[in-house]
Amino acid sequence: MDEVWASIEQLTGRMLYTRPDREAFQVISVNRSKAQAIQIVTNFDGSGGEPRIISRGEIERTFNIRQKVDDLTPTILRISGASVKNPEYIAAIFAAIDGRY
Repeated sequence: MDEVWASIEQLTGRMLYTRPDREAFQVISVNRSKAQAIQIVTNFDGSGGEPRIISRGEIERTFNIRQKVDDLTPTILRISGASVKNPEYIAAIFAAIDGRY
């Protein structure tokens, strides 16, 4: 799990895109020691956007599912309960750290 967090931390400042609609978002900060671990900005158009928080629990539940599923999709994350609020963003984050970005 430490390796995953280190990879996510390396995404700070990077622009990522959800799939399939390719909504741009930027990882603003990562702090694995907090419950509200990742801050992103959605609807990113270069001049700003809406801040959004991804919880440490969502990342950890996704990590557990990732061990069993080759391709994490927002639908899998939503149905499994790993992430109800942020499945599109978390799927994009894990795709980026898996080198499928």
